Amino acid sequence: MLKESKLYRVLRQFTQVDLNRLERFIKSPYFNSDERLLNLFNEVRNQIVRNGGSGSSDEEIWIELFPSEPYRDKTLRTLKSRLLVLVQEFLIIEELRDNQAEEAVNLLDALRKRELTPLVNTGLKSAKRKIDRELDRSSSYFYNLYQYESSAYYLNKTEIKRLNRKIRDELNLDEIIQNLDLFYAGEKLKYHCAILGWEKLISPKDAAYDISDLLKNVDQNPKFHLPHIQIYKCIYETLTTPDEEKPFLKLKELISSSIDLFPLSEAKEILDAANNYCLRKINKGEIHYLDELHSLYQMGLNSGVLLFNDQISPWTFKNIVGVSLRLKRFDWTKTFIDTYADHLESDLKESVKALSLAQLNYYMQNYEEVINQLRNVEFKEFALKVNAEVTLIATLYELDEFDVLSDVLHNFSKFLNRIKNVNPEQKGLYKNLIKYVARLIKPMGTQELRDLKKSIKNTQGLASKSWLLEKVDELLGVNA
Repeated sequence: MLKESKLYRVLRQFTQVDLNRLERFIKSPYFNSDERLLNLFNEVRNQIVRNGGSGSSDEEIWIELFPSEPYRDKTLRTLKSRLLVLVQEFLIIEELRDNQAEEAVNLLDALRKRELTPLVNTGLKSAKRKIDRELDRSSSYFYNLYQYESSAYYLNKTEIKRLNRKIRDELNLDEIIQNLDLFYAGEKLKYHCAILGWEKLISPKDAAYDISDLLKNVDQNPKFHLPHIQIYKCIYETLTTPDEEKPFLKLKELISSSIDLFPLSEAKEILDAANNYCLRKINKGEIHYLDELHSLYQMGLNSGVLLFNDQISPWTFKNIVGVSLRLKRFDWTKTFIDTYADHLESDLKESVKALSLAQLNYYMQNYEEVINQLRNVEFKEFALKVNAEVTLIATLYELDEFDVLSDVLHNFSKFLNRIKNVNPEQKGLYKNLIKYVARLIKPMGTQELRDLKKSIKNTQGLASKSWLLEKVDELLGVNA
């Protein structure tokens, strides 16, 4: 089937603008002289447009391409493979065009290899101008500068100047080494932070990843006091000395002042590192970090970091709603939902918006409206389903609808037992919740409630643990 092929799955993710540009690329005789590849591309695009792909077989595709020829599987597979190579070449060129600084550096390299002396001065000026114009000041900026200075060294024939005993100040060797150092320091710290972030899954050899000398240089040498290095130094310290708040506060300050110096994908990872620090603190009971986390989310929204291709992740959206509700910032939450719901991907937009409004109304104790909103949630994702179920369970409990709640718990349990491809530990979170809610809605004396509270406290892997403890405390207060 066509839609099972790698070619189809890749092109399926292209926007209409991308597909139009790719068509012009394939039509160019410089890149492609085989008309069959253009015909195959058009057929694949037609399949994508028609209901997302009708599942045509390879034989049906062949008939569309070569109606008078017998089917040859090897020929079609070869054409698919060659078209996929063209797609990859297109992506390379598109990426280069998006990065003018890298494109200019590549031109310098070409001038050096071909010894095109008449273009050297113009090429050097143009490359430097494009590099300086880049907003990106991450490690890649300093790598581009290193490549520029390296090309300049050879293009200016500095090796001849050295032999002619020209003074060292005329050489740009210091600039080459400095930019390489700045690139290296930033990248080394970044990937060491990645290792620390994955330390529960991998066990690196300590000796191979010792960065004590680098950290000492970063502290002592002013040239390393740049955002792309200091940010990762702060992230490193939040991971290695989590009880110290100073590195986090400095990280937050650097994010506020410098996050726009990084490409969006890297800026999102930096913001995630700060968010994860807050989450670890919140999970340890340091609830005041909810304010810090909310502040970071606001920075991410204001800077555009949380919007990739003008879309916000549904899970980021839900997390922002959850944090703001825990802080009881109801007006802010409503404004956020109304403003950013249109930036959710289309197939999840209505469900995520409805679930978020349901949770808002639950916190505002508008329980009937919670149930109305939950009717608009389609369970396309496991996370949506369980979040909606948890919200419904809490709402029915508040409404004292215990008979209906018992049915909901039963059906939720059946769903968890039936669903596949979900981590057993993740299922366990909700199975434990079902178990304790079922006990909570049964009449209990004071000692039974105390035993229940102790059991909840001691249970690891339990969804809505704080809510359960709150409800038990309410019943204990009534019984007191």
